[in-house]
Amino acid sequence: MNINLQPGCKSLQSLLHNLVAVSDADDRTINGICMDSRTVKPNELFIAIPSARAAASAQTDSEHINVWQTYINQAIENRAAAIVYDRSLLANWATDSPNKFGAELPIPSYQLTELPQKIGQIAARFFGHPSANLRVVGITGTNGKTTCAYLLTQAFNLLGKKCGLLGTVGYGFIDNLQPAQLTTADAISIQRTLADFYSAGAAAVCMEVSSHGLAQGRVNGVEFDVAVFTNLSHDHLDYHGDITHYGEAKRKLFTVENLQSAVINVDDKFGGQLFIDRPVANCLGYGLTGGELRASNIK
Repeated sequence: MNINLQPGCKSLQSLLHNLVAVSDADDRTINGICMDSRTVKPNELFIAIPSARAAASAQTDSEHINVWQTYINQAIENRAAAIVYDRSLLANWATDSPNKFGAELPIPSYQLTELPQKIGQIAARFFGHPSANLRVVGITGTNGKTTCAYLLTQAFNLLGKKCGLLGTVGYGFIDNLQPAQLTTADAISIQRTLADFYSAGAAAVCMEVSSHGLAQGRVNGVEFDVAVFTNLSHDHLDYHGDITHYGEAKRKLFTVENLQSAVINVDDKFGGQLFIDRPVANCLGYGLTGGELRASNIK
């Protein structure tokens, strides 16, 4: 892969390469990417995904269409360069017109299937694949993510490797953390922050990775080097439905492409099975009763 580690303007063709065909006539320079139609700036790519709250407020097919169209029109008024939108979000309401918006818009627009899962890849391309030149450690589990991420960040810094932190306590460098709204931010924010870390001289990043973030594809496009699993208990089942689906969301972190190492709590039932499955060749198990690394003489 040809990796440009400098964020900045990119061509529309390069951002959507292998995702959808962009003709030479429609190709243009993209100065930014945005998912909020209210904050789109001139010559940015608008990624159109109506919020769940807005979609839920609409009661009829026509109201759903109007919600969608409002976002599109607002982005155009703000001089977006192009638009990509997810057809599946309208599948139940506008099945009679698969290209309802694309044929009518005054700027290039593209329909992508499963667009939320592809935003990370688009963002990584725009910001120059920053994680490719960072040592990225992702930590997932019901409990312990924040503690592990913070301690590992401190350890990297003590070893002389400048390390950034992304998680519940904030994002940035330990001596200047900024407040975080989510454990795992949206895909564009993650790639932007990784690019900022790289520009600031970071060698490593420790990142909390929530099950929601994994299921929604927010960390897609991040090149993780190490994945850490803490534990799995009954939590977030309102979102995932049951413990099986919750566990499978966590497992996604251990199946990312080019992962080098995994560190897994083998005392945990799910973690023990994950370790047996050996998601990568280099797996380290830890615990109180099992694993290569054990805690003992605890006081």
